[in-house]
Amino acid sequence: MPESPAGEARLAARVWPAASAAWIDAAWGRLAAKPEFSLRPRPRPAPPVPDGRASRAGAPPRVVVFGISSDYGNGLLLHLLRLGCAPVALITSTRLHHSADATLFAHAAAALDVPYLALADVNAPEALERLRALQPDVFLVFSFDQIFEPRTLALPRHGCVNFHPSLLPRFRGPEPLFWQVLLGERESGLTAHLMSERIDAGPILGQVRVPVQADDTAGRLARRIVLAAEPLLGDVLRMCAAGELGGTPPELAHGSYQRSASSTALDWRRPATELERLVRAGRPDAPAHLVWRGARYDVLSCRVVPGAGTPGVVLAVTKEGAVVATGEQCLLLAEVATLRVESAEGGTLGLRVGDDLAGSSEGEPRDGLPPPRVR
Repeated sequence: MPESPAGEARLAARVWPAASAAWIDAAWGRLAAKPEFSLRPRPRPAPPVPDGRASRAGAPPRVVVFGISSDYGNGLLLHLLRLGCAPVALITSTRLHHSADATLFAHAAAALDVPYLALADVNAPEALERLRALQPDVFLVFSFDQIFEPRTLALPRHGCVNFHPSLLPRFRGPEPLFWQVLLGERESGLTAHLMSERIDAGPILGQVRVPVQADDTAGRLARRIVLAAEPLLGDVLRMCAAGELGGTPPELAHGSYQRSASSTALDWRRPATELERLVRAGRPDAPAHLVWRGARYDVLSCRVVPGAGTPGVVLAVTKEGAVVATGEQCLLLAEVATLRVESAEGGTLGLRVGDDLAGSSEGEPRDGLPPPRVR
């Protein structure tokens, strides 16, 4: 996809009312400075409300944005606003996350003077009535944790567009970034596709590709994808303005669908290289963990080191951390954390040579993570 220079990345004012303001650029600067992006919602400080409201002159497409106010969702929303799009409403989900007030989505809606709806069930009759009243031309969906039923998909005149952080049809499903890092993918990206009844299976409108670095966490990969997303969003907005949301049907037979990662417990019988990828895949939203003396410890960083021994047994304790034997080579635990303690220095946890972490983790799933399934 061709890159858009700064002067060409903004839509013409005759197509969309100007929605840019100083607070949008300031919010983008704060977000882009983060080393890792989360896909989970977090409260955000309220940005300053700009003077005046977005103009509604002309008749641009009526865009309704759905998303959760995570780093990922916030980044895509800010791209949209920086491109000059003025949504007619912002929608968030309270299905799993009960607080929806102190978020960038809420502050953006107030700044733009547009409705902000927090929906526990997007398919409920009262929700459909409120969405229908918006007279939407298109729904743009950024990481929304609810499945749209057919009657919801049918509401906008031109359709619903989802932005999925993988190169569809590969890595369909709820946690694509986790699986791409875990399985050692070398290329990722963002796919814009029309939504259908089958999850992540609608016609593809466009993609942007990014490399996966050898030391990427899921959060670093999410950041790289969001930073590269503006040209794709611009293309989709131009399609919306032209009313031309066609797309190319994906070849699902050549794709994959991954379930949610139900457990991120370290299974010491697995190779150290796989466990190291699991640790990176879990950052920052689903940390890999171990159990020691009845307490759970999240493993935040580690590295593979030479050695051999009984899986789960501590072979050495150094200033850098504890060295634990695995099914193949060893894992040095460089940084660990608990819910109560920010970090344990050196990742030692008071471990001694000969301690058996595998024996202390009874009750944890030990079957490892399955390979991707093809659907």
